[in-house]
Amino acid sequence: MFSLLYRDFKILKKTWTFYFGLLYFLFLLPVTQKGSFFTQTYLQYFLFIYFSYLIFAYLTAYDYKYNALTFIPALPITKKDIVAARYLLAGITFLLCLTLQHIAKAIILLKDNQAIIFNQLVNYAHIGMIFIAFSLFFSIIIPLYYKLDYQATRWVMYIAMLLTVAVTGMLTGIIPNPNQPWFLLTALGTGLFLLLFSFRFSVRILENKNL
Repeated sequence: MFSLLYRDFKILKKTWTFYFGLLYFLFLLPVTQKGSFFTQTYLQYFLFIYFSYLIFAYLTAYDYKYNALTFIPALPITKKDIVAARYLLAGITFLLCLTLQHIAKAIILLKDNQAIIFNQLVNYAHIGMIFIAFSLFFSIIIPLYYKLDYQATRWVMYIAMLLTVAVTGMLTGIIPNPNQPWFLLTALGTGLFLLLFSFRFSVRILENKNL
């Protein structure tokens, strides 16, 4: 599984896709730390999902172009490892984005001569909603990719990205006072359940598929 992660990273590094997405994320990230409800909800969710979408879409396109799913099973790995590597890469992308966002927020606080206080730096509602958006997106897209292949899902991925951002943005305005630890725990539990169910479903699809 980790050999597949290393392979994916080498592909992204070689083609500059990762760096392009990272630069785009860092360029717009400071704008979302201050501003209206739109910039602090919809735009932030879009940045997270778009960055994850960009990496996943490129790797699936690469696998399709070079027919990688046909040759990867020839390696000493299981189909479960192939699926797990995709979910793990998505999780690493999420943690990277979350870390960069909080670093940017800390820099903005220091620039404004404000003390870096935990309650100012960490927003339970934001992290919870971002994780729900991330989990919802990949819980739908990864099984669809293994079921229908890249050609059939490339536009579905883009539409799912926009719908996920819209739904989570609306939920932010509906849920009363979500900036509480209980909401973050609920969001993490819901997201992990979706990802676990999706992972098992994806493994079953790939194991029943003739590559």
